[in-house]
Amino acid sequence: MLQMTDQDLNAWETEIIERGFSQSLPFGWFESHPIGGDMGSNLEDFEVTEIPAYFPCGSGEHLYLWIEKRGKTTLDIQKLLEKIYGVKEAEVGYAGKKDLHAITRQWFSVQTMNSPETAIEQLNDVKGVRVVTATRHTNKLRMGHLRGNHFGVNLYGVTASDEKIHESCNRLMTEGFLNYFGLQRFGHDGSNIFQGKRMLQGGQARLQQKKMYISALQSAVFNLYAARRFMEHGFSVLQGDVVQKLGGGCFICDDPTTDNLRALNGEIVVTGVLPGKKVKMGTGYTLELETRCSHDLDLAWPDTDQNAPGLHLENLKNMADGDRRVLWVRPGSVSFKRLDVNNIHIDFDLPSGSYATVLLRHLCGQEFTR
Repeated sequence: MLQMTDQDLNAWETEIIERGFSQSLPFGWFESHPIGGDMGSNLEDFEVTEIPAYFPCGSGEHLYLWIEKRGKTTLDIQKLLEKIYGVKEAEVGYAGKKDLHAITRQWFSVQTMNSPETAIEQLNDVKGVRVVTATRHTNKLRMGHLRGNHFGVNLYGVTASDEKIHESCNRLMTEGFLNYFGLQRFGHDGSNIFQGKRMLQGGQARLQQKKMYISALQSAVFNLYAARRFMEHGFSVLQGDVVQKLGGGCFICDDPTTDNLRALNGEIVVTGVLPGKKVKMGTGYTLELETRCSHDLDLAWPDTDQNAPGLHLENLKNMADGDRRVLWVRPGSVSFKRLDVNNIHIDFDLPSGSYATVLLRHLCGQEFTR
């Protein structure tokens, strides 16, 4: 298989390889139909509320805390909980990481039978942190234990008419948007990519940071694949694709005609790879392109030869099993209201793992900077 040289690469390909993300990623129809605008800089301009997969039952060895945070990361709260409750990192759980520059609400779990009152007072004394509810449950909250997130966003400088905004919102709901990982996944100047490679070379970090760095490297492979795949074949389902049933498992496409109809009806969606040791692989074109994208990020994936050049995920044991991620997403209801002549508030729901900033970049166009 021929490898591309630097001169063959588009600018967005080079940026993904170096940083994981590019403001010039392909966005399809939305590239020529932007509504304009950008998100404000105030925390109140971006609100995120977790939609849990289940609610705590009220008893058990895990204390569940529904926390509102302002201008803090999920890891900031995790460290606070470790310190206040005197527990180890592995004894604190959460379902998903939330944004720093936002007002967010999410569940945390702490494995402790201690009374929560004093610790809750200490948390509430921290600027930007408020415990809304405290209860108990029988298991630790783990990554992915959520249905999704609800977003409320203020957009400023929107130049499009209401009719045009409605058209774009409807298109998002009926056709979906490319499920890229957002800029925040990759850290300042894409430093998480560098750190991920360092972890594969034996570097050390806190457990959650190590996972974050490796995940960023895998995510860059996905972004590169998703963009290249879209430019070559759009939203088509191809022979050899790994396709996911909505709410179900994955299978290999061997009947593109039937599966394209199912994809149009929202029954299935094509996936891209997050490289790893246990990930389900496609065949033909799909496997060739995913392999090339992995090699472009210096990953020796698939690891069929331990002597092959590149970084081997096998070195991380169970920390890099890999996964599949859907290539496009149809958000829940997308609605907006005018704040004034040039500004709007938009509400929408997204499944777990999808980025609001990526949806907004589709919607607003290159004026959107997040």
